[in-house]
Amino acid sequence: MTTFISKITEIGPRIIRILGCNPGPMTLQGTNTYLIGTGRKRVLLDVGEARNAEYITSLETVLQQQDTTIDQIVISHWHHDHIGGLSDVLKCLHEPVSVYKIPRLEKEDEPMPHLISYIPLKHQDEIKTQGATLRIHHTPGHTTDHAVLELVEEDAVFSGDCVLGEGTTVFEDLHSYMTSLQMLVKMCPKIVYPGHGPIIEDPVPKIQHYIDHRNQREKQILKVMNLETKKFLTAMEVVKAVYKVWLPYGGGGWVMAPVVGPLALEVVLDWAGRAVSGAGVSRETASHFC
Repeated sequence: MTTFISKITEIGPRIIRILGCNPGPMTLQGTNTYLIGTGRKRVLLDVGEARNAEYITSLETVLQQQDTTIDQIVISHWHHDHIGGLSDVLKCLHEPVSVYKIPRLEKEDEPMPHLISYIPLKHQDEIKTQGATLRIHHTPGHTTDHAVLELVEEDAVFSGDCVLGEGTTVFEDLHSYMTSLQMLVKMCPKIVYPGHGPIIEDPVPKIQHYIDHRNQREKQILKVMNLETKKFLTAMEVVKAVYKVWLPYGGGGWVMAPVVGPLALEVVLDWAGRAVSGAGVSRETASHFC
């Protein structure tokens, strides 16, 4: 059952979650953005999508109710549902704002709004505000520039899209993603505030499940390839053999059918060490078939 997320949630004395109001198959109920700190000036993590008046209204309501403003913005990664609303957020603020982000490795930060620059972040950098210290952890995989933020005061983590509150995520590079998940396990956070979906309490078992699930898929791929010793297999043939689902058939029976889609193909190709572009597939599909 999907956990309902309110537009505005005061999670604790130093964290307010503001929903991006952009529901969809890739964003679940919407992007979670977070206002962090306790002082007159605070940090905003992620800014939702562009031209979303509903989100800007929620953000302005929170700032007015808290009698606070934003002087630092951290972008977890380059995807439009996390960076797209940057210009709109800056327009509703009336004081200088520092924008932080880890640079992308493979290309320029194309989604960065025109004439807006950012301060490059690197692994283990710290961003401080009254009531909160945020330690940056570079966690590539979902994207090359992905960052997870550790809230030092609470032994908590803002996981961006590395770990979701519901379902699983897509990734650009499987090896990097697995390494990032293992890093999160070693951090052993007490709670995770994800970029999408509800808060994750007791998060380490969930993160370990992500790792175990990917390892299981790799074993299935190896098994298929070891059984077919008489011919070369195409990636699509491996996909058809590994990604299957039980479907209703006839008078109440069931049949095993292959699941052939871009995400399944991406996993196989990525495992084989080939460069694959991001797949346009829903998180729900990823949860069941990846």
